[in-house]
Amino acid sequence: MHPLPRHTLVVLLLCIGLTGCRTGGKTRSTAFPEGTQPVAELIAPLQPELGRILSLQPDNRTALVEFVPQFRPSSSLAGQSLLARNLDTLAETARLVASPHQRGRILGVYVISGSPSPGDEVVIVPTAP
Repeated sequence: MHPLPRHTLVVLLLCIGLTGCRTGGKTRSTAFPEGTQPVAELIAPLQPELGRILSLQPDNRTALVEFVPQFRPSSSLAGQSLLARNLDTLAETARLVASPHQRGRILGVYVISGSPSPGDEVVIVPTAP
């Protein structure tokens, strides 16, 4: 058996490649299976997560918050009103105020009311429109 000429091999590969890219049947204009619709649109949360309660000092009503990786503070958060909430239920557990103490990705906070638990998420209190 002798090898095929180079141009014959190229034409053969092109034919196989081009026919493999064809889609048979009718095309659909929707990305969802027939008879189904998307559940809901994805929208950004009203209160983006700032961090999580890392530790708590109940005797002096202070706590440490570790920033989540996607949060990048552009300025000092000192004096900023914060809200701690249960991660599973999103129920408010405490009202906090950011202290001026920040080192790297850790922020000190004062507990104003309530009782947060380690692992609670911390968000910035939204301002009224």
